Amino acid sequence: MLEEVQKYKYNRKVVDIYDNWNIDFDKPLEQQIEELHEDIIQITFARGYCLDVGWYPAHNICGQFKGVVLQHNNWDNPIYTMETNNPKVMEDWVMEATEYVLDFI
Repeated sequence: MLEEVQKYKYNRKVVDIYDNWNIDFDKPLEQQIEELHEDIIQITFARGYCLDVGWYPAHNICGQFKGVVLQHNNWDNPIYTMETNNPKVMEDWVMEATEYVLDFI
């Protein structure tokens, strides 16, 4: 999912990428419970920015994706957030949030 983001890793805007997004859009989430965990995506950007996505509660179909953008590990005061149980909506949010951070730094 993060192929487009990879190109920024080499110009120092993106420091690190953890991509464990294995959601198949052609299957219902009920058939992918093992992929619904707290550590799905984390992108570390320059200047202390971070984008983090997980499923909460993990492995529980009643949960949802939660995404945050924060700076300097300030989890109590995120810059940008999203909550949804729709994988496509979360994928779109990740790309939008990534562009937002990259434009800002």
